[in-house]
Amino acid sequence: MKRLITTCLFCIITTLAMGQATFQKIIGEGKNLYLYSVIEIPDGYVLNAAVGRYGLTKVKAQLFKIDKYGETVYDKVIPTNSYIFMINQMIRLENENYLCFGQQKLILDSTSLFTVLMLDKNFNTIWEKTYQTPFYDMDYYNYEYFNSDILVIGCGRKTNNTFYQNFAYRINTAGDTMSSKIYPFSGLNIAFDILPIIGAAAFKVFTFGYHQQTNTPGQIIFIDTLLEMTAIKGIPERVYLYNDAKYIDESHYLLTGKKTIENSHPQDDQLAIMIMDTSDVMIDLKYFGAADTSDYPSLYKNLSFIDTDNIYFGGTKNLSPLYFPTTPSWFVINNLNSNLEIKWQKYYGGDAYYLMWSMIATIDGGCLMAGTRYDYIAQPEAKDIILIKIDSNGLVTGLNDESLPIPVREAIVYPNPASTLVTVEFSLAYQQAELQLTDISGKTVLKTQLTSNRQTIDISAIQAGTYIYRIYNQKGLEETGKLLVKYY
Repeated sequence: MKRLITTCLFCIITTLAMGQATFQKIIGEGKNLYLYSVIEIPDGYVLNAAVGRYGLTKVKAQLFKIDKYGETVYDKVIPTNSYIFMINQMIRLENENYLCFGQQKLILDSTSLFTVLMLDKNFNTIWEKTYQTPFYDMDYYNYEYFNSDILVIGCGRKTNNTFYQNFAYRINTAGDTMSSKIYPFSGLNIAFDILPIIGAAAFKVFTFGYHQQTNTPGQIIFIDTLLEMTAIKGIPERVYLYNDAKYIDESHYLLTGKKTIENSHPQDDQLAIMIMDTSDVMIDLKYFGAADTSDYPSLYKNLSFIDTDNIYFGGTKNLSPLYFPTTPSWFVINNLNSNLEIKWQKYYGGDAYYLMWSMIATIDGGCLMAGTRYDYIAQPEAKDIILIKIDSNGLVTGLNDESLPIPVREAIVYPNPASTLVTVEFSLAYQQAELQLTDISGKTVLKTQLTSNRQTIDISAIQAGTYIYRIYNQKGLEETGKLLVKYY
């Protein structure tokens, strides 16, 4: 067992009387880390990560076991002689072993090996099996049980370009390939999630890239027991990308994705969630985001619930297309009931660039968010893993929010520093609020009503300096912070 070599930059731990543990934690090695998935185990969590930069450095799979209070129990880099070795999905078995699916490349320019790996509870390799593919690299693995086997669907590209094809493997628990398929369509074809069809030995696969067949950016592909595509439908309302699907009862399922508002300028992307019936007819649709901003669902898992009246739907606010952005962003979590009515909405971050990769509802009623944090001021070109475990109210409890290393907010102000304009955004759980700015002497220099959840305010009449902002209402919203006003 390899002891902890990562640096916990901070870890805040609190246990509530009702049994909810909350924490914030950063794992950093001065290297570039990114995260595929997180799973909950009886005594904590397992993180599936990778270290390195694809195409520039060797990439290795690194696993972490974290206890319920955010402390690292141990971590391990999976030993390999390959230039690239990544674990894309992990399944915890009843015997506490882990069945893993990933890819490896012996050298950077070689084709990828589809890899099935069995690890014990301490991440020691029990066995490994590999299968040659024609792909340069592989990504977005999704899995579902197929009777006693497991269906794995992902995407790969045959050259170092942007054209992807989807693939499927039917694997037994011994790691043997029962059948496999590469689908002939080529383009930006990516499979984001799989949903078993109730009462049939078949699956729905939620994809992007088959628009020529449906005239919609997102699609539902139907796959039979022989892994053949039998039908294809368009996802309603042009919702697409980062789809996550989960049944809420035997007649309905939830489906998430991204919605780009038509003809918006600048582009307005919002988180979208739908109630669908089993014939794939949309029953309801809700958007979460704000005009003229890029709000994206979490990249791998963004929908999770144990109780259908406590649904977590998360993503990234102010997502950037750059690999190393120099702008602030936030994790955002929407907590919903079974009718998709918002119970609360909170923002986490804003002091660096945050990108949510995965999130899960936890058995104590809370939620664990997992992703990367890039401090573009203090740590150039290296991302850390960030974990934020919240309780059922969205809080990291036990400390005043002002003392949390990563801010937890119901309202945010950006840009900060600002010059002539500042944008205020507050939780969709509230209808209206008020903004107040005071200078360092306590004099109020601006006070205005906020009649929408995102509003841009003209501050050009305010002199350069440091101000205290207050965003509040009579319904319980109360946020304060510092705003620096500069003129260039």
